[in-house]
Amino acid sequence: MFERRAMQGSVSPTRRSAIAPTQSRSYSLMLMPRCSVTAVALLVVSAVVVDSCSGATNRGAAVSSSTSTSASSTRQSGNLEPGLQYVALGSSYAAGFGIEPQQPGSRGCGRSLVDYPHLVAAKLHLQLDDVSCGGAVTANALNTPQGSAPPQIDAVTSQTRLVTMTIGGNDVNYIGTAIECGQPNSTCTATANTAQIDAAFAALPSSLTQLIQAVRSKAPSAIIVLVTYPRLVPPTQCPALHYTPAAARLVGSMGQRLQQVFVTVAREDQVQIADPYVVGATEGPCATGTDMWVAGLVASNGFEYHPTVAGHQEMARLVEQDLGNS
Repeated sequence: MFERRAMQGSVSPTRRSAIAPTQSRSYSLMLMPRCSVTAVALLVVSAVVVDSCSGATNRGAAVSSSTSTSASSTRQSGNLEPGLQYVALGSSYAAGFGIEPQQPGSRGCGRSLVDYPHLVAAKLHLQLDDVSCGGAVTANALNTPQGSAPPQIDAVTSQTRLVTMTIGGNDVNYIGTAIECGQPNSTCTATANTAQIDAAFAALPSSLTQLIQAVRSKAPSAIIVLVTYPRLVPPTQCPALHYTPAAARLVGSMGQRLQQVFVTVAREDQVQIADPYVVGATEGPCATGTDMWVAGLVASNGFEYHPTVAGHQEMARLVEQDLGNS
């Protein structure tokens, strides 16, 4: 585990500022005020990206059975009327960090106009308040400001009817480790602190549960959907992954543990789960085109080792499917 350092100041979000403040290097993140977006206005955006979701019927069938059995969560009706409030909580994997086009006023957080919250809101005609932000940990969603940004849960009100969450990867340094392990001459496996990693994973379920309980307290009528982290390390390595075998085992094992936390929390707290990890076993950096849901060391649009445009399209489709609106 790398040394934790606070993220302060301002840099361009073109390199490394998506990582949580958990690295041995010094990273910066400028936080701008969040922007509420009316999803109806984003229909033009969704029309650009919806095409690659076609032909996904087989994947949908797979996740329908996988998530319902693995999470055993209480599935609520997707009767979300147009105009209802939708709040998206999360870190860079929810924000579409660095993916163009970026949401005006959110450069520090790196929110994209084609991240999965925007795509879901556009499809369902919901009023979106996307407060996801690169580098966020669960405390930033629950009760701790992130730079100048207030806790993300402040966006949740009694009028909120849908809340999605993709957060927790930075709590356990999964994202930071994934990025560090891909750098040339990385020593990530030698410096990984197993005791710290284990302790972080042990604490994460409670943190997610506290966040879910806080959302329920503020928005008793809201549907809550946990959206898992897409699988980064496929069964077979490739040059695009840029990992040594030992690094692939480390990052892959952390991804599996994070997935299990989400599945367990969804089951025990009775919330819904949209699960790209289960579906995308081979849709990581070794895939190509719209089958690549997570970038490797080199990202053509977005950020290294983060979901691609196609990945966000798939995450949105799974949320919509989970709500019964696909």
